[in-house]
Amino acid sequence: MSSALAIALETGTGDQVKSGRVPKFLRALQGMTSEVALPFAFAEYLRLARLPITINGDTAGWNRPGQGALFIGDHRNGLEYFLLLAALGQAGRKDIKIIGKPYALSVRLTEALDIHHEGYILPVIPGTLISDRLNIFNRDIWMRLRNANTLSTRKEAKAINATAMKNGASLLANGYAVGVFPTGGVMSATKSAWFRGVGEMIRLLPEEARERVVIIPFQFAHFTQFQLVATLWLYSKGLKVKPRTLSLNVGRQITVADFLTSETAGSTDPLVITERLRLRYVQDFHPHQ
Repeated sequence: MSSALAIALETGTGDQVKSGRVPKFLRALQGMTSEVALPFAFAEYLRLARLPITINGDTAGWNRPGQGALFIGDHRNGLEYFLLLAALGQAGRKDIKIIGKPYALSVRLTEALDIHHEGYILPVIPGTLISDRLNIFNRDIWMRLRNANTLSTRKEAKAINATAMKNGASLLANGYAVGVFPTGGVMSATKSAWFRGVGEMIRLLPEEARERVVIIPFQFAHFTQFQLVATLWLYSKGLKVKPRTLSLNVGRQITVADFLTSETAGSTDPLVITERLRLRYVQDFHPHQ
């Protein structure tokens, strides 16, 4: 059984999640979110379950609320959406938005637990989930089938995605942390193509804000989804769990202003920005590729 299926069976996705009725596995976490913001609750729950996040790298540019920080990261393990929220919560921040597919299980669970209605997602609709797409047999086929009646048209998706990029740039300028997984799927960011959205967001960032917004490349060390989910499940049952560590590796940080000067020669073409960010990311996390 896949870990994603295990989560679905245990948490009761679909109408149950949409209605906010969270079953036993997540009741303790939901109780914590009534007292504190969701990123703080995630971080504390991992600590109590003996699954703390160890951060390797410089945190000085992003470990305080109000510091504009663009987190560009790897989504190869599949649960980074949760863990990025937890890592920011562990660092004392709740002012974070993450670019994501609104139909994704991790997003839907987060929304169900977000009883304060902070809203941690900036929704985007990838081409694989467009309702008027001719070829529907792609990595998101099951998500398409589950949400067949609510998918957006190509025109609607384009407008939704443009709004997400615009809002992301505005949030960065106003001191938020914004997370993005540039491959658009559960795959390695050092080995896969990137979508231009991250470059578009930087292009839209007001010039006066570029010196104070920091780019943070990150990658969680490999972990097994089954081990992570099983540990949290065992902890929720009151059973003894083996201590584990989740490692967040942070690459070289740079302000947007310095990046555009040193890496793109001042170009604000989204394709150029995205490609230079990708090369920089590969150098940090897979230097021999």
